[in-house]
Amino acid sequence: ANILFSGSWDSTVRMWDVSTATCLYVATEHHGDVYGLTASPLRPFLLISSSRDTSLRFWTCEDLALPFLLQALLKPTEFPGMTGEATANDVFGERPRQLLAGSGSQQIALAISVLSDPMASQKVDLYRILLRFFSFRNGLSDLWDICRAIRGEQPSSSSHRIVHEMGLITAQSADAQQLLAQTGVMGGTTRREERIMKAADIFLRIGDLRSYCGAMCEAGH
Repeated sequence: ANILFSGSWDSTVRMWDVSTATCLYVATEHHGDVYGLTASPLRPFLLISSSRDTSLRFWTCEDLALPFLLQALLKPTEFPGMTGEATANDVFGERPRQLLAGSGSQQIALAISVLSDPMASQKVDLYRILLRFFSFRNGLSDLWDICRAIRGEQPSSSSHRIVHEMGLITAQSADAQQLLAQTGVMGGTTRREERIMKAADIFLRIGDLRSYCGAMCEAGH
């Protein structure tokens, strides 16, 4: 609640501690006036800036989030006490208090309160809720589904499937073999070579070097 971000005509994005009126960090990656800053209430530690240099830049502020994240992971039932609108005393008092303000943190507090046993059987759900709010990493949603699969639980989305690597390799190999089987029954010489080369590329991707070499020889390479 004591943190302020600003964008300026000097091409910088700055992070301020309002309680002490000090600049904590200066980002200089933009090459033109910074026109806009925004963050989602559901992911407040991911900041997006727009600039006259025609770029959008994404900034993660996980150093700010780390103390809150550790406290929430260790004592999830105390998370509601970490949220709320800061008073003047919280910001400018002798002992400034850091709070998570905004609708997003309130929704997280509500989601945690719904969990019947956040420290035991529902740990995966707890970690998913907290890390999605405090951190930004591609692939995290897949990680939670993998954890659920290991624990014998249903994935969070019916559209997600956990597939073993060997299953993918077998399916890719079957596709390549089907392409090779088609080379003798359809298309001219050019199309035949295209299908063989496509099959060879699949074999190479899945690490089947023997079949790759065989396909390349068949294609005349």
